Amino acid sequence: MDVEILVIGNEILIGKTLDSNSHWMAKRITRYGHHLKRISTIEDSLTAISNTLREILKRNPDMIITSGGLGPTFDDMTLEGIAKGLDRKLELNEHAYNSIKKAYTHAYKRGILKLEGMTKERRKMAFLPVGSIPLPNSVGTAPGVKIKEQATEIYILPGVPTEMKSIFRNIITPLLKEKKG
Repeated sequence: MDVEILVIGNEILIGKTLDSNSHWMAKRITRYGHHLKRISTIEDSLTAISNTLREILKRNPDMIITSGGLGPTFDDMTLEGIAKGLDRKLELNEHAYNSIKKAYTHAYKRGILKLEGMTKERRKMAFLPVGSIPLPNSVGTAPGVKIKEQATEIYILPGVPTEMKSIFRNIITPLLKEKKG
């Protein structure tokens, strides 16, 4: 399979955070005989996300994996950018909403968070592009997302390394093994 990685985050571009995610994913993608064609790193902006996604899709990869921008903060706009790039609307996904609510309730009960319940910012994380499937995140709050665009499978993963790795191991690794090059 031909694979491309899209890393999204201002913190990567300004050198505040080291991008260990693409390195980690690249090792696993190539380990199973797949061709990693490109790794792109872009800013947190709707225009950058949507335009870069369209550029990648023109190259017809079998798989695109994104990392970053799924959280509740104002600069987390990956899902909106992906929807824009695919000319799809965002819709509240009940399955995603319930998993996010459960994760926040669990974190509150463990004393990790001081605020219980679903705020507007947390609810934002459950708005997915139409046709998306939420992917379970067993170690964090933001679910991953799978969406298909023609022959390309797009996997949208959190930027927090432990969360990205968990979803990658549980969802993407079995696919890489199954479709071994």
